Amino acid sequence: MPAKLWTSDKIDFIKKNLHLSDADLASHFSVSDSAIKSARLRYNILRNPNGRFSKDEDKIIKELYSNTKTKAIAEKLKRSIYSIYNRANILNLKKSPEFLASPECGRLYPGHNKGKSTRYPKGHVPANKGKKMSAELREKVKHTFFQKGNKPANTKFNGYISLRKDKRTGITYKLIRVSEGNFKHLHVHSWEKENGPVPEGFIVAFKTTDTMNCDKENLELITRAENMKRNSLYNYPEEIQQLIHTRGQLTRQINKRQEENK
Repeated sequence: MPAKLWTSDKIDFIKKNLHLSDADLASHFSVSDSAIKSARLRYNILRNPNGRFSKDEDKIIKELYSNTKTKAIAEKLKRSIYSIYNRANILNLKKSPEFLASPECGRLYPGHNKGKSTRYPKGHVPANKGKKMSAELREKVKHTFFQKGNKPANTKFNGYISLRKDKRTGITYKLIRVSEGNFKHLHVHSWEKENGPVPEGFIVAFKTTDTMNCDKENLELITRAENMKRNSLYNYPEEIQQLIHTRGQLTRQINKRQEENK
């Protein structure tokens, strides 16, 4: 919105409603978010002139936050809703379970049927089920289709190296992209470049415990039996064996919890 169109009434409205976000103000005036931000900068309308929250503001937030809608607190303090959320997080404040379960909160609660009228009923059959897109519609929307050969923006190149942790052992290895959609362990790839394919029954192992060092000097070819012997916990004293067992159990539990929390 050009500067000449920002009348005193509109500027006053912005000043009195700084608890609203730029998006909300933009919607009110039918302009873009950037237009509102530009107007606030042009007329020096700051959301929080004093910057930090005062002790009185913190006191109000502490008293009201657990059982009051955040929007109401924002309007009372002439702050944005997001600033109240952020301040409540810093003050370690949470909404009470009673408030979250109440109709006032607006969340789902027992017996709540908000939005039921807009839901598809059970057994609903889409109007276009089994129908092919018409040639006219296809022509109209074809610019939105993924084109043949399209690749995502994060597609990697051959030779790209990434780090991946083995979920079972917790050990991190380097992998290299050898072709589209095909990654290979870098230490195996490096050994094969020098010596050819790994013979059946053998594996490429590290001479040291540094799995990030994939230089040929740190690699050797050993049998699977030798690898099993190297990694057998029965090569260790009994007390060490018990510690390894315990560590394995802890690692599995940690991995399980991480998977559940994803």
